[in-house]
Amino acid sequence: MSKVQVPYFSESAIHLAHVCALETWQGFSYSTGKQFEEAITVHSRTTKMSSSKIVVLSDEYFMGRLTNQLFSIVKPRDFKNNYPINDSFLDGFRKIAGIKQTERRGPKPSYADGLAYLKKHIADDYRQYQQLNNIEDKRVEAVSYADRLSIAFTTQTLPNSQNSEHIMLATRLLFFVMPNCLIFNYSPEIAKGLRLTGNAEKDIAEYQDKLWTGLNLNWKTLCKYDMPLPKHLGNYVYEIAKKSGWWQRRILDLALKHHYTKGNGLKISERVKTNFFTKPQSIL
Repeated sequence: MSKVQVPYFSESAIHLAHVCALETWQGFSYSTGKQFEEAITVHSRTTKMSSSKIVVLSDEYFMGRLTNQLFSIVKPRDFKNNYPINDSFLDGFRKIAGIKQTERRGPKPSYADGLAYLKKHIADDYRQYQQLNNIEDKRVEAVSYADRLSIAFTTQTLPNSQNSEHIMLATRLLFFVMPNCLIFNYSPEIAKGLRLTGNAEKDIAEYQDKLWTGLNLNWKTLCKYDMPLPKHLGNYVYEIAKKSGWWQRRILDLALKHHYTKGNGLKISERVKTNFFTKPQSIL
């Protein structure tokens, strides 16, 4: 087990990560300041027709689309999944998440198998998770969900070809699909900074454990930052995300990315710089 732990961040570092998280929540790149707009093919379950639509790929948009996949099954009276998740959505999701083909050591994730898992098992996983009262049990289950979804995205004819791309995609999807699930986004850069083995499949449990410890270490500062109010996301999903510390996990994720990429030239946009200095009292 690696002895390197998530560091205690200054309030300045946390504040910068919060400002960057606000950018991704609104669909902006915190590096360039440009808005993430993509043409996504959506298939209407109502009309049975597919069409191309320009959408802003924001964290709020991702959470709305993905939680609808879950809650249309769990709470069908309140949620209607009129636009199911498809390949086009996953392509856009991977692009914004920074999951690059250059990180691939095996086959491309099997979208069909991954989506089949989400449709057949995510509701049962969620119901099981909701019955757990112990935090440690919840954390163990979160890792198992990520591992099973990652395996589902792995081409079934090559069962031993799981790699970082699959783990990254699985944890990021769970982060949005089940926002109250205690999962952290897996990042090879962060894993490298924490001196893990580099084998995502073997590292995932230790990675999650280290980030959980880091979340608690930095909670006093992280909890000062509220999740932004939604423009489109429904109140039910927003509240369960907010109460579970989703925003704090998002900030920690970006703080760690910044921490481990500074030496490689951390880039932040003029929008971020301006917003960063609007609260000088927060800078220590």
